[in-house]
Amino acid sequence: MSIATALQNRAEAAQTLKTLSTLPANLVDAIAGETEGNTEYLARRIASLAFAGRDASALVVELSARQNSDGGFGGGPGYDSNALDTGWALIALKSAKAFAAVSPALGYLILAQASDGSYSAAGRSDVESTAVVVLALGLYASQFESFAAISRAVLYLLAQRTPAGQWGNSAFLTATVYAAIHDVVPLEPTTTAVRGFLTARQGADGSWDNGDPFSTSLALRGVRPIRCRAPPRPARSNSGTSSPVPIRCSFRSISTA
Repeated sequence: MSIATALQNRAEAAQTLKTLSTLPANLVDAIAGETEGNTEYLARRIASLAFAGRDASALVVELSARQNSDGGFGGGPGYDSNALDTGWALIALKSAKAFAAVSPALGYLILAQASDGSYSAAGRSDVESTAVVVLALGLYASQFESFAAISRAVLYLLAQRTPAGQWGNSAFLTATVYAAIHDVVPLEPTTTAVRGFLTARQGADGSWDNGDPFSTSLALRGVRPIRCRAPPRPARSNSGTSSPVPIRCSFRSISTA
């Protein structure tokens, strides 16, 4: 039993296998063949095809057509914009190197942020939505003025930790938030707390949450060592001064030697 749907499971597994091992062609085929049309699923299909080096241009056109006049994306065509679906759309557009819709979507997210730094789902501050938005904003931080919004959102996420340093006593949520914030917070004590929590939750069969492929895929990316690349060129503000941007990091591949 999984906390996620089949497409969510496959998409997270595809990202983990691409990052840490080899992405099987038949897994990408299964993702490409999905027909569920909500915006998150469409975005996940685009990202998975991009991971595999396949053409996602038709899906990008379909996704871009869903952008609302406020710059955001809703759960489907004609739905009101929300932060979570806009974040997923931005992640997909970055994966596919399609940038025409990016600036209005980022503008929507900047305006949608609550005063406490969070992003909401169903009208309430939501940790998962905020983490997905931080992931999305971070992808564009070197080209757009998004670091102030990232900083506020990260402070909100850090404030939601348990005293032991995880989120919601959940492998899925802890790994999701860690993926969003690890580039922009000091490695310690966050990294040790997160990896300690995730390692303790791993089952004897190597999985998380009793064989859940969704939690397992996210947790695997959370426990791997990370390697930070050189920081991107700082964005310039209107005053001509440089704004700080997060250092993007990537997970080390598993050695099979």
